[in-house]
Amino acid sequence: MKNVHLDGMPSRSKEEIVNPKSCIFFFLILGLTSGCKYNVYHDQREKKVLRKLFFAGPLAKGRLTIFVHGAKESILSKIIHQIEYPHGIIPTSINRVDSIMGRVSSHLTNADPKEFPRDSFYFYSWSGKITFPARTRAARRLYSVLKNHKGPITIITHSHGSNVVLNLSCVAAEHNDTSFKIDRLIMLAPPVQEVTKSYVKSPVFKEVYTFYSSADFMQVGDAQALYWESYACTPPGTHIPFFSKRIFDPAPNIIQTRILLDWQSPGHLHFMIGRFIS
Repeated sequence: MKNVHLDGMPSRSKEEIVNPKSCIFFFLILGLTSGCKYNVYHDQREKKVLRKLFFAGPLAKGRLTIFVHGAKESILSKIIHQIEYPHGIIPTSINRVDSIMGRVSSHLTNADPKEFPRDSFYFYSWSGKITFPARTRAARRLYSVLKNHKGPITIITHSHGSNVVLNLSCVAAEHNDTSFKIDRLIMLAPPVQEVTKSYVKSPVFKEVYTFYSSADFMQVGDAQALYWESYACTPPGTHIPFFSKRIFDPAPNIIQTRILLDWQSPGHLHFMIGRFIS
C-alpha cells in the first residue's frame, strides 16, 4: 500500500471539509467495517507482505477445519461477503451463527462436535472472482497461513473454492515444500477443469472426497474453453472441453459420490443447506 502525501495540495474551503454528505458516507463505511481486525502476514520464505488478510489471533493447535467458499457471482453476493467476511482466515467463534458461513459450522458442530469443534473451525474468505489468477493468489495466501501448522487439517470447499485449494499443490511445489499436507479435502460440487484436475492426485492431499449432483448445472457452467490459461497451462494438444466436468479421473486417494437429497438430484446451492451439511 503506497503512502499518500498531502504536502503541497491546495487548501479546501470550510464547506468542502465539512460536507454533510461526505460525513454521512464516512460514518456509514466506519460502521460497516467496525470490529474487523486487519493484520499483515509476512511470508518469511519469499519476503512478501500479504495485506488483505483478516485474522483475529493464532490458529488453534492440533486439528483444524477450514471452509472455503466458492465464486461470488453477483454484486450483492460480493457486497455481503465483503462486509461479513473480509479476505483471509476468520475464526467461526467470532462469527454470527445466523450468517451464511456461520450456519455451515453450526450444522457441522451440532452434527459431530468431536470431529468439528467450534474453537478450531475457520472460514477462508477470498475475492471469489471467476479467474485463474484470483484462485492462484487465494491459494498462495492460504498456504502462507497453513504452512507452519502442526496437526491434522481438514478443508471443506464449495464450487470454485475447490480449485483454490487444489492450487495448494502447485504453491507447495514452488516452495519445494514436501512436508506440507492436507489430511482430508472434502469438495462440494467442484467444477472439474483440465488445468487443475490432476492436482487432486498430488501427495499434498492424503484423502479426497468429492460430492456432485447430476442436476447441478452451475457446477459445469464455467466455460473453461474460453480461458487462455486452459491452453497455456496444459500440455500442447490437450483437448479442453468447453464446459467444466463433474468428476475427476479415478485415483487411489479419491472417493467420488453422486448425491440425492430426498431422492432428487440437488442444485448447486443445495450443497450449502443445513440438511445436507448435517
